[in-house]
Amino acid sequence: MAPRAAPASDALCRAAADQAPHVMWIVNVKGAVTYLNRAWYQLVGGEPPKWYGHEWGDVVDPEDVAQMRERWKTASATGAIFEGTRRVKAQDGSWHTLSYKATPVFENGQATCWVGMDADITELMATQAALRIAN
Repeated sequence: MAPRAAPASDALCRAAADQAPHVMWIVNVKGAVTYLNRAWYQLVGGEPPKWYGHEWGDVVDPEDVAQMRERWKTASATGAIFEGTRRVKAQDGSWHTLSYKATPVFENGQATCWVGMDADITELMATQAALRIAN
């Protein structure tokens, strides 16, 4: 007997994303967050819907928010990949450097939302800095 296909539901996708070790998110076409997975809340604290809309910017370094807005303008106008790095203040007060990347989701030729993921590269950045100092 052939395996049954999993239902393609929003709840199923969110349940899967909540198991991911990296921050995953969805924004609407205006750039407002509509979903953040469990990894985000483990990093910065709170519970849904905290950080939805544009509230996430409260924990991102202001310089990085400005850079993200510029990159968002370009990506949303062209449908290109939205990517870069941002520094995020964790709930313990430490700063984490996250590398983010998002792609638009198209339906009937129109972007309906963007799905993104952040990888925490804080330790990698620290290791690279230590190597530069050692060399």
